[in-house]
Amino acid sequence: AAKNGPVNLLVLGGSQGARTINNAIIALLPYLREKGVHLLHQTGATEFESVKAAYAEAKFTEVELYPFVERV
Repeated sequence: AAKNGPVNLLVLGGSQGARTINNAIIALLPYLREKGVHLLHQTGATEFESVKAAYAEAKFTEVELYPFVERV
């Protein structure tokens, strides 16, 4: 974690590139947990349920997960 608090990471996936981005983040979850990273993750509408299940399986709870974010 950073000296002044947790690290926040914004992940924006949508349309055709969403699956690749989402899979990369899912693969990094053990590392991100170890480093104390908090995620705000936009999955894209079609990827939302599968990504949500992957976070649950990884027991990664430091995430705000959305299919689409209009305003951050």
